[in-house]
Amino acid sequence: MSFIHDDDQSSSIAVEVRNTVRAYVVGDLLLGIDAERAEAASFIEAGVLDSTGAMELVGFLEQAFSISIADAEIVPDNLDSLEGIVAFVVRKLKTTNNPVE
Repeated sequence: MSFIHDDDQSSSIAVEVRNTVRAYVVGDLLLGIDAERAEAASFIEAGVLDSTGAMELVGFLEQAFSISIADAEIVPDNLDSLEGIVAFVVRKLKTTNNPVE
C-alpha cells in the first residue's frame, strides 16, 4: 500500500487508513464478532480495547503504515475510536518523509 502526502490526497488516504484499521479491529480485536462495535464512539467503553489490545493495535499500526509511535502518543485521544485512530495515523503519515509501502 502506498500513500501520497499531498493535501489533495488527504481524504483518499483517510479512507484507506479507515478501511485498513476497521478491518483489523473487526478481525483481530473483535474476532469477527459484533462488527458494529468497530464504529463505537469509545473502544474502551465498548469493551473493544484494553491495555493488551492497545499494545497490539500500536504494533499493527506501526507495521501496516510504517510509522513509529512514541509511548507519549499511546493515549485515548489517538487510539480510543476508529475516527481518532484514522486522524492520528493520517497526521503521522503527513510528517513522514517516505510514503508508506
